[in-house]
Amino acid sequence: MVLKHVVLTGPPGVGKTTLVQKVCKALESKSIPICGFVTQEVREHGQRIGFQIITMDGKVGTLSSVKSKIGMYGVELQEFESVALPIFQKEPQPGSILIIDEIGKMEMFSKRFQVAVREAFTSDLTILATIPIPKGKPIALVEEVRQNPNSKLFQIDRSNRNTVLLDILKILCPNAEVNA
Repeated sequence: MVLKHVVLTGPPGVGKTTLVQKVCKALESKSIPICGFVTQEVREHGQRIGFQIITMDGKVGTLSSVKSKIGMYGVELQEFESVALPIFQKEPQPGSILIIDEIGKMEMFSKRFQVAVREAFTSDLTILATIPIPKGKPIALVEEVRQNPNSKLFQIDRSNRNTVLLDILKILCPNAEVNA
């Protein structure tokens, strides 16, 4: 079986998003088109106050914030969907790689996002995604992505986060000459 997708998992703060950004830079340096988004912490005075979503074409939106808090963070569903969902609706460039950072608990508040992710994983797209480590009650979509037979799952930790880049690139673009 040919692996088509790469899924990164690991504890919060281990460097999954940083690794995704390194993969994106390596792909861009080889003129391999990318689309999608990364999720980054928002900090104020050294304290995490939420998360934002940043698309590969520069759009920024709030995913969650302590300012609209229900639990630890309140999910800004309308803003998240307005930035994330158009990524799935655009016709991607041929050979492009879809970046989905992250498919997690906060993102699951959007049923439309769940549908879009499921459709993406059954399409012809090649995907680089991040998911949380299993903790507590399983999240159905996260488990589907984790067990996708066309995916290679990388457990990211502090010992391997700087050494798996080339392995990821070989899966995402097997026909391209890529260097880490």
